[in-house]
Amino acid sequence: MKILLITSLITGILFLGLIIKGVYQKQRKVILIAVSFLLISIGTGGYGSYLLVKKAYDKTISFLEDHNNYKVVSDEPPIFSYERHFELADTCIEFINSAPAIVPKIDYADWYEILCKDEIERITKLHDYSIDTLNQNSYPKTGPWTENDWFQPKSLGDEYLEYFHLINDSGSHIKIYSNFDKTRAFVIYVYE
Repeated sequence: MKILLITSLITGILFLGLIIKGVYQKQRKVILIAVSFLLISIGTGGYGSYLLVKKAYDKTISFLEDHNNYKVVSDEPPIFSYERHFELADTCIEFINSAPAIVPKIDYADWYEILCKDEIERITKLHDYSIDTLNQNSYPKTGPWTENDWFQPKSLGDEYLEYFHLINDSGSHIKIYSNFDKTRAFVIYVYE
């Protein structure tokens, strides 16, 4: 890739030198050679740029895949900590899935799927939530960018609860989707 970009730079410089010489001396043959150097410069520069962008894209995708598919099944909080939003208590908690926000503005939220009736009851009492009952037709269509589409509140049953709390005027909020017996929940903490 470096060779392509260097070749593009050198042929570009040769083009400039030859085009000036050809125009100044009015030699068509030198102008044609200069144009061929221009085409080589454009071709190698374009292909080198493509390879550079592709490499950056592949590394970004690899990074996001490695971090967004992070899973933990334990009593420890996932990376970028659940504790930051809800503090930890002495309740049981089991993280089934999680997708923490890694890149601001791209990953706009922390996503969790948790089990534990005591913990779900505790976090639903931390704020003054508005509560709605949702059904299969009104489930949220968004979820974290993961290979397995695990964020499925509709899997909580025919009807389930949605807790909503607006954190600030810029739009940051918490949504908790829970079954009625509060044994399983999907949690979203949205940054705005």
